[in-house]
Amino acid sequence: MTPMTSDAQIIDCDVHIHEHPPDLAPYMEQPWRRVLETTPVNERWLDVPGYSPLTALDPLLGDHPGPPPHLVTTSAGLRADLDARGVTAALLFTGQWLGIAATQDEPYATAMMRAHNRYLRERWVEPDGGLYAPVMAVPQNPAAAAEEIAAYADVPGFAAVWLPAGQMFPLWGHRRYDPIMAAAEAAGLPVVVQGHTVVGTLFPYQLQSYDTALAK
Repeated sequence: MTPMTSDAQIIDCDVHIHEHPPDLAPYMEQPWRRVLETTPVNERWLDVPGYSPLTALDPLLGDHPGPPPHLVTTSAGLRADLDARGVTAALLFTGQWLGIAATQDEPYATAMMRAHNRYLRERWVEPDGGLYAPVMAVPQNPAAAAEEIAAYADVPGFAAVWLPAGQMFPLWGHRRYDPIMAAAEAAGLPVVVQGHTVVGTLFPYQLQSYDTALAK
């Protein structure tokens, strides 16, 4: 193993920000904007003792889990945290909408994708400060997702395309997502998959939707 040198750089490709629904309201289309404006600031699933609130088997860590979780709510705060850990750059993911692929509400998913990408661009992405983000591309609307990828292809700081995964059907690899893959290729951006607790309640029995062995 080659020892690390003093000029080695650490890049964290899985950093989750703390965004609250009201934060995205200015970037969201109506009628969903009104919902975000009135949604109380709530905890993310990642902040819950036991890692996830989606299973009743996760025990609390003693009578009192301890102090509230450390929240990362600004790019300046995140940069300070990364500096304290010796991290040069980070790829930022949502902490609130990791489960966006699970919803059957296509207009909402599309609106959230557009809002979150705008939010990241204006509030978080700082390539000079080592803060990068992937373009959110929702599976519910491949055509709109492809348009988003093209729109952000040349925006400094967008370094990948995020494929949300978790309780979606069909799975990534199906032909219906070809426009997303083609747009990512045209933009020269790698695709990254970020899950949400589970892949799917029927996995691996969802493979009948694929038409090639390679996709399986």
